[in-house]
Amino acid sequence: MGLFSRSSETESVPSSNPEPQSSVVPRTIPPDNSVKEKADEYGIEDAIKLMRDLPDDNIEMVVTVVKKTLESTDIHVSQIISDAEKKEVRIRDRVKKLEAEIANHEESIADRKNKISALSDDLSETTRVKEHLQLAESANSTESAATAAETAESDANTQEEEIPDGESVAKTETAESSSTG
Repeated sequence: MGLFSRSSETESVPSSNPEPQSSVVPRTIPPDNSVKEKADEYGIEDAIKLMRDLPDDNIEMVVTVVKKTLESTDIHVSQIISDAEKKEVRIRDRVKKLEAEIANHEESIADRKNKISALSDDLSETTRVKEHLQLAESANSTESAATAAETAESDANTQEEEIPDGESVAKTETAESSSTG
């Protein structure tokens, strides 16, 4: 006897416990909302992550497989494209804002460079005038030193000498005699 064949014994033996026959109504499984929510959450960032890991060879075949796979999970490529367009707008706006900030900073830098240039010119002029004044000061100091030296020399040359007869006579050498001497 075959495995799937019915034997006559089984057919003739009445079942002692007959099961009541009921009409089986198949239960419908409510749709899983989490799949729908995940599909709504899937955006361009997820697509970018996915596409990074895929090969660049035969891109038409790759994107076709990706599209069919995404749509089989109720993720619509058109929604991802819409999300990508929104992201592009956000990025462009951010780039414009940063470029405007850079322009403001460049203007500020130019203003500061002009101030530095003016300060450098003022510093050069101040240093030049200071050096001229120091030169004049040192010239005056030299003249004062020369005058002081001459005075000191005059004082040194004017001495009291004692004459043998006991009288004091001031001996003064003149500038002429000292220069010839």
